[in-house]
Amino acid sequence: MRPLTILLQDDGSYFIVYSDPASGNPSGVILGTGTLSNGSFASTNGLDLALTGVGGQLTNGVTLSASYAEKSAFNGNVTYTDNRVATFTSSYNNAYETLPSLSTLAGVYTGSIANKSVREDNIVLEIAADGKVTGHLTCGCAIAAQLQAQGSAYAATLDFKSGSHPLSGKSFGGNVYLDSAAKRLYIVGKMTGTEDRVVFVGTKSS
Repeated sequence: MRPLTILLQDDGSYFIVYSDPASGNPSGVILGTGTLSNGSFASTNGLDLALTGVGGQLTNGVTLSASYAEKSAFNGNVTYTDNRVATFTSSYNNAYETLPSLSTLAGVYTGSIANKSVREDNIVLEIAADGKVTGHLTCGCAIAAQLQAQGSAYAATLDFKSGSHPLSGKSFGGNVYLDSAAKRLYIVGKMTGTEDRVVFVGTKSS
């Protein structure tokens, strides 16, 4: 059984980060958008993306159907285009209802970014105590952002500043969540000006 973290947002977007059972390190993400009705959730545009390696994305299309109980559980099935089916269960984590302080978020995170076109691991982001985010891709291309409080989460737009990389000159905006117990940072959203969903998952090293 793979450990999962599921982020289901108000706009119907979802991000299911799954980890390697042996190491516990994030290895992939299922993401997309769906509709919620009378305790059921359905999505027909899901993608299963790799969070390991560098280069073009390894994409598998999926559909998702689930039952949903507010602040309780999100359980369902993921069906792949080759008819493989994966079942998942989850329980609500109320830690995400509390906005962490910027001093709690501050630190260095090493992790991965993925969208439908690109996967890249060993990305380093540093969050300062004032919410300023700096970092770089493996090519050395700069990343910059500023965290802004937004309800029980922070929002940020990551700008990829320079270099020759598929993400160079682009940005993605999204919500920022911290799993303080696992020291894991999630930034989930979409590439600016598109509906292309994207995720950063990083683990705090200092």
